[in-house]
Amino acid sequence: MPAEKAYKNLDFLTGRDARTIRMLAEYLEPQSRFKRYHVTDTVVFFGSARAMSQEDARERMAQAKGDAAATEQAERDLKLAGYYEDARRLAFL
Repeated sequence: MPAEKAYKNLDFLTGRDARTIRMLAEYLEPQSRFKRYHVTDTVVFFGSARAMSQEDARERMAQAKGDAAATEQAERDLKLAGYYEDARRLAFL
């Protein structure tokens, strides 16, 4: 019996080894849609799954009181949240 084609193997496609393929698909699938609908100009935002809103980052900072490691992480989150908010404002425009 022949092996299953890699592009049909969901265990592989959703696993760590196929991360690059998933990233490429996130680029190629919208590009295909844009061509189909004759969209010629776009702005693409790439971000981080770790970034959060300033509201969420401030809440995390409040919860971190007394825990040095958690406070340090919350400070990084709060700094990153500024970029998140900038991206939100730009996207709104």
